[in-house]
Amino acid sequence: MTSEGTVGTSNTEVSNVWENFHFRDVDMQFLTSGGLKQAVGLAIAQGAKSVAIVAKERYLEHLGSVTSNLCIGDSRNGGCVITTFSTIVQHVPNEVAERAQSFARDNSVDGIIVIGGGSAIGTAKVMALVLSERVAFIAVPTTFSGSEMTPIYGITTDNRKVTTRDERVRPGAVIYDNSLLQSLPPSIALPSIANSFAHAAEALWVPTKSKTSTLLARCAIESISKGLQIMADRPPSDGEPFLSEAALSDLSYGAALAGIAFGSTGSGIHHKICHLVGGTYGLDHANTHMIVGLELLPAMAQVHANVDHERIKMGVEAIATLIARHHLPKTLSSIGLDPWKRDLLLNEVGEVAKGIEPTLDQDQIATLFTQVIGY
Repeated sequence: MTSEGTVGTSNTEVSNVWENFHFRDVDMQFLTSGGLKQAVGLAIAQGAKSVAIVAKERYLEHLGSVTSNLCIGDSRNGGCVITTFSTIVQHVPNEVAERAQSFARDNSVDGIIVIGGGSAIGTAKVMALVLSERVAFIAVPTTFSGSEMTPIYGITTDNRKVTTRDERVRPGAVIYDNSLLQSLPPSIALPSIANSFAHAAEALWVPTKSKTSTLLARCAIESISKGLQIMADRPPSDGEPFLSEAALSDLSYGAALAGIAFGSTGSGIHHKICHLVGGTYGLDHANTHMIVGLELLPAMAQVHANVDHERIKMGVEAIATLIARHHLPKTLSSIGLDPWKRDLLLNEVGEVAKGIEPTLDQDQIATLFTQVIGY
């Protein structure tokens, strides 16, 4: 990894905790503020003439002030046209994917800026697939999902989510903006952190792992665990943000490394089960990862050699501590799983596990997911 300087507007404050860096044609920047303005400036600097900003409405409220001092106007006169797409739905239903792709074609989009969590980034990724000429693809994540670092996208059709790898959907630049991340409430931040922890953990034992991905995953786990421990050790205080400055730097850097590792290795049993559960039963994606991970990740670490299961256990215990402190869900039933579908889910999970992870027998899976489901 080589250190990279910042690009774009000169008045953007740069975080001094972690260095910006470059990996596999992806530039990463860690800022304390100004992420959207930095992204727009970078897209224009890269020559984009028609930029689609993919984001929910709340992130578009200040777009006018962001673009007022930049070269925005008619692309025929050398400017850049900015359009917005705000139809963001979890698990990217096929109809949303088609709408996003039609939007890109109709507006001759050659650059994409996405600001948001995994759902927004997933929508931007399917949009990127149809660009005839892609000049810029920049992600400004507002959670720790890690999707911004991977070539993996998913589309849900008829309640089945199918994930695919394609390098065209990997953003070319990622900007982590602490001012956007620090405002996250526990109900959004912690499930997202748990998701990034699962990315790193699973990259340690999938068959496609390599020495490089393993090193990245271990570094990610160390960084995320450090951030989690800072949060777990800090007594709750009224008026203070859930994410402290000290924890935030470790968590965002760890999430980036975890995303790189996961993008390199691909998914294993944890992610395949979570995508099955979320896509089929309509459950919240990040909460599903958090809940399943509480039971499955320590069990997987125990059955795989050369995995520091104590490190995995410590990270999961810190997540469990924060879940209890902030009264977050601990079972799939508490986030909406229909009790009548319990047996169907157990059978489906067992079939997925059988084909992926022979180290866990069906009795172990049944025991684990009885706890996970909560009925």
